[in-house]
Amino acid sequence: MKLLKAIAILIFGPLLCSLVAFIVGGLALPPDPKFAANGGHGAPGDGFLILLCLFVSLVVSVPASVAGALWVLFHKPKRPIETS
Repeated sequence: MKLLKAIAILIFGPLLCSLVAFIVGGLALPPDPKFAANGGHGAPGDGFLILLCLFVSLVVSVPASVAGALWVLFHKPKRPIETS
């Protein structure tokens, strides 16, 4: 069960952060007044900001997910001290 939890952390951690990065990158784009005039496409270079947000999210989320997965795999819960 620990292995399944670790695999889930390794998959869904960066995936969720990538999704958040795409949303944040899209919201961070400047408004394009010619959006309707140029056929519905964004301005040239808009993808670089989204890719930068994606890169930053992966640089943060992949090591954090690896650390979380290792913690799940190797953490031993503390047992309460039994007193008689």
